[in-house]
Amino acid sequence: MHRSKRRWTPSAPRGVTPLPVLPAAPLALLATLLLAAGPAAAQEPPEGPPADAPPAAPAAEQAPEEAPAKDEAAAEEEPAAEAPPAAPGAGADAAPAEAPAEEAPAQSELPEGFEPPKLLQEVQPTYPPEAQAQKLAGDVVLLITIDEEGAVSEAVVVQGVHPLLDNAALEAGFQLVFEPAKMNDEPVPVQLQYRYGFTYVEEKVEVAAPVDEEKPVGVLEGQLFKRGSVDALPGVRVVLRELGLETFSDAQGKFRFEELPVGPLIIGIEDDVYGDIEDEEEIKAGEVVTVTYRLDQETFGDRIQVFGKRPKKEVVRRTITVEEIRTIPGTNGDALGVVQNLPGVARTPFGQSDLILRGGGNTQAYLNQQPIPIAFHFGGIRSTVASALIESIDVYPGNFDVEYGRVSGGIVDVRLREPRTDRVHGYVEADVFDAGALVEGPVGENGGLAIAVRRSYFDALLAAAPLPDTFSITTAPRWYDAQILYDWKDKGHRFRALLYGSSDQFESVIEEPPEQNTLIRGDAVAKLEWVGGQLEHTWDIDDRLQHKLNVAYLLTGIDFGVGEIFSLNFLFHQLFIRDSVRAKLTDTLELKVGMDVLNQWNTIDALGGVTGPPREGETGGGFGSDQTISVEIDTFEANCALYTAAEWKLGPILLIPGLRFDVFSAIDDYRLQPRFTARWDVVEGTTVKAGVGQFVELPDGQDTSPDIGNPNLKAEDSLHYSVGFEQQFTDAINLDVTAFYKTFDDLVTRAESLDAADDFDDALEANAGPSLLNQGEGRSYGIEFLLRHDFSNRVFGWVSYTLQRSERRDRPGDDWRLFDFDQTHNLIVIGQYKLTPKWTVGFRWRTTSGNPDTPIVDSVFDANTGTYVQIPGEPNSTRQPTFNQIDLRVDREWTYDTWRLVGYLDLRNTLNTANASGFQYNYDFTQRTQAYEIPIIPSFGLRGEF
Repeated sequence: MHRSKRRWTPSAPRGVTPLPVLPAAPLALLATLLLAAGPAAAQEPPEGPPADAPPAAPAAEQAPEEAPAKDEAAAEEEPAAEAPPAAPGAGADAAPAEAPAEEAPAQSELPEGFEPPKLLQEVQPTYPPEAQAQKLAGDVVLLITIDEEGAVSEAVVVQGVHPLLDNAALEAGFQLVFEPAKMNDEPVPVQLQYRYGFTYVEEKVEVAAPVDEEKPVGVLEGQLFKRGSVDALPGVRVVLRELGLETFSDAQGKFRFEELPVGPLIIGIEDDVYGDIEDEEEIKAGEVVTVTYRLDQETFGDRIQVFGKRPKKEVVRRTITVEEIRTIPGTNGDALGVVQNLPGVARTPFGQSDLILRGGGNTQAYLNQQPIPIAFHFGGIRSTVASALIESIDVYPGNFDVEYGRVSGGIVDVRLREPRTDRVHGYVEADVFDAGALVEGPVGENGGLAIAVRRSYFDALLAAAPLPDTFSITTAPRWYDAQILYDWKDKGHRFRALLYGSSDQFESVIEEPPEQNTLIRGDAVAKLEWVGGQLEHTWDIDDRLQHKLNVAYLLTGIDFGVGEIFSLNFLFHQLFIRDSVRAKLTDTLELKVGMDVLNQWNTIDALGGVTGPPREGETGGGFGSDQTISVEIDTFEANCALYTAAEWKLGPILLIPGLRFDVFSAIDDYRLQPRFTARWDVVEGTTVKAGVGQFVELPDGQDTSPDIGNPNLKAEDSLHYSVGFEQQFTDAINLDVTAFYKTFDDLVTRAESLDAADDFDDALEANAGPSLLNQGEGRSYGIEFLLRHDFSNRVFGWVSYTLQRSERRDRPGDDWRLFDFDQTHNLIVIGQYKLTPKWTVGFRWRTTSGNPDTPIVDSVFDANTGTYVQIPGEPNSTRQPTFNQIDLRVDREWTYDTWRLVGYLDLRNTLNTANASGFQYNYDFTQRTQAYEIPIIPSFGLRGEF
């Protein structure tokens, strides 16, 4: 005899899709939320319902209490995840029971200081009898607005099933009660998706002869993991079709069936993302059969990525995240290498490591807002910070915040992420240039530790390469770098300790000098090493007041030399102190006050020609003089800055006036620098922005030496102007257009043009007195375009174009000339496509105007050295041919039980285009040949992660 009955049960999804903020939400809403299933703690679902269980009310979803955050990117709007039905309640006439909920794993991070809302009162919808009669089923997804009090002020159906179920869900949704979301402990309104899932289940209950109580039974239990790691998979459906049983894995990925008949049994695993599999197990009497399955992602399914956004306050701040960094062609997966693909950033020749933003001025690289000596290792191939530890890179090409100073170019601020604390993670990687490793994991209750190291083996490759007999390498180009990061936070306090260092070295022996200069022989060395540490403490005193202190120490050694004609040795001790307070005075006004201190001890030991090293705009050929001077300098300088800025919100307009005051003890100078930026959200998705400000840059240390420079030099001035707009077309596609104009005043240039002297003696006479003066000026202007498709499951890329002109005038009355890195046109197109979850392909096309060049028009013979001395023409009066390059990249992932392997092939200059880099001249400069950059560069790398 058989009897069947029907039951309504709710679904309990693993996660839901985040949506963009509605225009009604105030500015305080800084992020969309990634939600997880219900408020209850994760628990193992019941084995199965009683035969006469009543209908269960639909279960709902809420945000998890904590979810880590990613900085500055757009939220992805993707399909919501399928979810398991919750177990039914018990009792023939009882009210529907609350379904046990399972907490979803954190899938992304939220902005710093942001706390998602917490569900305090869950309300189950009333199931209309008419819907039951029509056997209606499905998921009703609501978009609800939670106000500062935690109440639902608005709810709309964004995914409906039937008016009967839609109205029932709306009625229940308005009765939900939350603890409000908070930003820096202040309640803020948010919008999120909330799903009520209705699943129609028809159960067949066997009513047969009495069961033999002596019939042997067994138990089946198991656990599900994501293949390639030890991460559990919750919310995956497990079915025993022969017995009509099913369950879902819990938060630890576990499932269990009891009182199963003895014998072979088919186990089914069903999931939209990880696919369907079947397996057979033998159930034994009185025994527990334990199984483990590792599931591999087969489709894109409902994969969700959420990027928390820091609110934009600057005219231009362009941010790149780790997801974008790893697979951009032509960069070998290096973080800072991606910076040169953004608007306003000049292309530097292969092998150089400069960062040139908006036509010049020094650009400073920061690590957690503290300066580091160089962003790239020698050759510009690899950055000095492990990309795997980087959370994001903020690029400010101009009009940057008052927190930054002492440079007039731009700012690149590298922000490190928190070490992962759920378990021990790590990787080992290697490519044709270097190898590295990282390990990270929890330390104590609230702390995490990460250690990253890297070492190049380019020296080993060059050692095996054939070289001319006149050139032998004793130490080929090689680099090291390492970072040790500890992070701890609890009850409003956050403490960070960071140790870091880098080493670059190259040594060679030049046995036969080049024909242009017979003095260049002997040992040649280039070495730059630095080591330092940071201590940072952040204290959220209350929801309106925050204090942050960061102290860093850096020891840097520089050693450059060629034989007995040139050497330069620097040793710098630097102590950096940053201290700031942020106070929210009213709901619309926030004030920031801070201090930025640099104390520096310098030891300089230099030997070289009287003319010194070449300066910007000079050919660098020099006179080859055998007359040298030796300089030993020990100095101390204290540079202190005080700054303040206000953020004033007037409806859709944000005004940020700021003021920075710098005192420079080394040059006995001080500067007051007013700065102002504004942003106006004209309509939803359209923002107009503008900025103006004064910026100051210090002369180089050797420039103020009384022996080779001028101790009376003062700081260089720069004014930045910019105006533009941002347009958000869709959730993923946005356009950023910015026009800029930048002036440079009091540039440090030579008192006289040595290159213009008729002979060597005239050059020395012209150099009498102060050799350097604040007499140069410059200007740079242009427009930047960035059309970007934000990172999503399958597509990512951007089109970047900069139209620009940058000019200099070295002395009053001189004609304007081009800056060394002026590039009229700079176009970059980047595209990536994820073919499958395992395969990714990408390309980069880059075309730029060739760099300016100074021709050599004649030469004279120098009897002192027995060499010909070049006579240059007008500085930067010609230009190299247009640069064109296409790069391709393919990434492939292999997953194993507890780890995964990622491999890539990166082809730089795939078409082997001959790109000019300059000219090479014969001994008397009467003949020249075109020199080219390195042709096609294939790079292959592997990375194993656990």
